[in-house]
Amino acid sequence: MKLPANLSARTSYLLGRAASRVQAMGERDLDPLGITPREYSVLAVLAECSPLSQTQVAEILGLDRTTILKLGASLEGKRLVVRERDANDARAYAVALTPAGDQLRAEAFELLLACEAQFLTPLDRKEREQLHDLLARVTDL
Repeated sequence: MKLPANLSARTSYLLGRAASRVQAMGERDLDPLGITPREYSVLAVLAECSPLSQTQVAEILGLDRTTILKLGASLEGKRLVVRERDANDARAYAVALTPAGDQLRAEAFELLLACEAQFLTPLDRKEREQLHDLLARVTDL
């Protein structure tokens, strides 16, 4: 059945639908590694700068406090990160990537690159670059 015009005419609807589709693909591809795309995002942030407070990770990823606490606890349970009291704030935790977490992050990165390539198959290289640039602009990256 064809999508109604009052939906297909809205760019925001199409962006949401595309995001849902690629999210589902990422979940499927990361499942064998035992992590979710959101957990991967935390590992990716920590690979760039570690340790960080959970609040800093949440701000970078645009996540709320409850979500980042759950993600941190899950990743710690999988021994992919360690959480210790933040030296600058005894009430907060600093999160750091473990060697196992960094290795898994690298594997996940390769899987997600392949997933993205599959998702973007309908576009040629120039269109992919253009889409990336446009999305970066509208998300203020």
